Amino acid sequence: MRFLDWMGVLQVHHEGGLPIVCEEHVTRERPATGEVSVSHTKKRHVGSYSSSVEVKCDGFRVTIDGNASRYGRPDNLFGFETFDECISVYNGILSSYDLPPFTKCTKTWYRQGKDGSKARKLSNGAIFQRIDFTRNLLVGKDNVQAFLRALSSQTIGKGFMPHLYPNGQTLDWTNGSQDNQGGKKVSSLWYQKLYNKAHDLGLTLNKRGNNLTEKERAHLIKLINYCDQYGVLRDEKEFKRDFLANKNLCFYGMVNETDFEPYLNEIDQMIERIEMNTSDHESVSDQLLELGICKSRHAANTTQSYCMSWQNGYSMQKKSAFYVHRKRLLQIGIDISVPHDVTRLAPQIKRQREILVSTMLPPPWYQMPKANHLSLVS
Repeated sequence: MRFLDWMGVLQVHHEGGLPIVCEEHVTRERPATGEVSVSHTKKRHVGSYSSSVEVKCDGFRVTIDGNASRYGRPDNLFGFETFDECISVYNGILSSYDLPPFTKCTKTWYRQGKDGSKARKLSNGAIFQRIDFTRNLLVGKDNVQAFLRALSSQTIGKGFMPHLYPNGQTLDWTNGSQDNQGGKKVSSLWYQKLYNKAHDLGLTLNKRGNNLTEKERAHLIKLINYCDQYGVLRDEKEFKRDFLANKNLCFYGMVNETDFEPYLNEIDQMIERIEMNTSDHESVSDQLLELGICKSRHAANTTQSYCMSWQNGYSMQKKSAFYVHRKRLLQIGIDISVPHDVTRLAPQIKRQREILVSTMLPPPWYQMPKANHLSLVS
């Protein structure tokens, strides 16, 4: 089961007159023209169990950024599955500031930008600026890091390279370039990561420390032990503003959760590729022939030789040949666009063999969230 994590939502009320909600006002003046502008920073709205969201209103624009599945709850191992449930939580928060609730879009229109710039698509309701989908995978006790190492041998999309963190607990994908600070640079459209949930909850336990009651501490420890026992891996994908706008997935009320399914299957595809790479003592050439990927022994042997060159650290001279052999080898779980690292290759991931991969369902004792702040507004 997938559910929703972080969400960013915006709605513009063109009539204005709304209460100003912010942490502070920031005034800027241009010395050359004397032009003065005022901006507002987001206000941190705190809930129970050390949870919070960020709220802002400048009199016209209302925004909330935060995790509805976490707000007011001791954890978010599982969360809300629908946009409506999350919006209900946000609307409960907005009402505490006398702000109007987020409403569903019923129509959209285009407005031409300044100086002939690209036209913007607007609506009469709330707009999603960020949506994170997540799920929990079970890979078995002591298998989480082996699973992450195996998947760190696989790319996503067009040139998004795997990045396994030094502690071996988190894996994400970047486009291979760096930002202005010299750090890794992620896509402006989406961000995909996998991480060890037991380890993550352990960090939460240490961070919240003395702020926890005995009951809260016992609850977190129970979750940590459960995640460790079953090898719970968190799969999260963040869809950013540009992606949502480009795909027309940003208008609340005009999209539903199933519209995102075509963009949430990269991890499953990688697992299927790696499953094809059996642990039997069978040559790459034999696998290519057996699966019908290559039609002749000569073609299979040629691809196998490229695979051996990759294993020995040699790069291919002809790009056309590289793409041909990479396409073949991907079908048996070998991605030669990623530098060879023997620590990433064992053990193999198998749904029915060494590592069993399945989607985690809530245990009977887990208390699921309830969206009971306000009734939904259409």
